[in-house]
Amino acid sequence: MSASRLDRELLLSVAGGLGARVTSSSDSTAYVRSNDCQDCLQDLQRFLRDDDLDTREAFFAINQSNICRTDLCPLIEAYSEDTRLVYSALKVATFLTLPISPDSQHQPQQVASQRAADAFVSSEALAVVVGLVVAPLERHPRMTEEDAMIVQLVIAFLRNLVTLPDPPLTAGSQRENRAHLRARLLQRLLDTHAMELLNLMAQHMHEARD
Repeated sequence: MSASRLDRELLLSVAGGLGARVTSSSDSTAYVRSNDCQDCLQDLQRFLRDDDLDTREAFFAINQSNICRTDLCPLIEAYSEDTRLVYSALKVATFLTLPISPDSQHQPQQVASQRAADAFVSSEALAVVVGLVVAPLERHPRMTEEDAMIVQLVIAFLRNLVTLPDPPLTAGSQRENRAHLRARLLQRLLDTHAMELLNLMAQHMHEARD
């Protein structure tokens, strides 16, 4: 077995080890994290950070299972009070929603990034992500280094969502879907008061420069 094959199997094992939906005796379902969930998230970050920029093998392998919709969003929603866990999950999601140049030949990556973004726009996880910055902003101008890292990550993630490029001109239906995604994203940002928080962050940055 080749090293790359072994790494891929390990990666898929890690991606599948975050948790699962569990059905209770009353037939209600809830997402339950695994005991190794935090470690798995950190391993996924490492795989994505070390990914080959030409092949993006780790990126495609992780996105193959639509992990944002099946695991990351449910995880963030279910454990919204666990800031450390949500932060780790958001770091993975930020990697998975990185936009690429419209001129790039990696159009499958663009589609995968848009699918990951759509998972957040379609779930309550986006509200949890936006809510991460509330406590740090309340502590301004005495934010800790950890507070600053949280704010920076949320900004980076939201920037990914709003700057994903349009699909190529030859993909008319995809372009329509992308336009629809942008409209829903803007509405969700308004619904979650993200725009107000972004304005507040901009004011704080302006005050810091003054």
